[in-house]
Amino acid sequence: MSQEAKTIFKANILAVDDTPANLQLLIELLSRQTYKVRTIPDSSLVLKSALASPPDLILLD
Repeated sequence: MSQEAKTIFKANILAVDDTPANLQLLIELLSRQTYKVRTIPDSSLVLKSALASPPDLILLD
């Protein structure tokens, strides 16, 4: 069983930013606090992704 499968996440967060460094920072900071973070570098894909797997929170720049 993978480590992620054993972890109980606080919330599922969808982060959207066109700057890869910003997305990486969000992943690092939020993952440490046991948030599951999905990232999207293109705002045109946000709606499709959110409808396919609804997040608890969407962070947009």
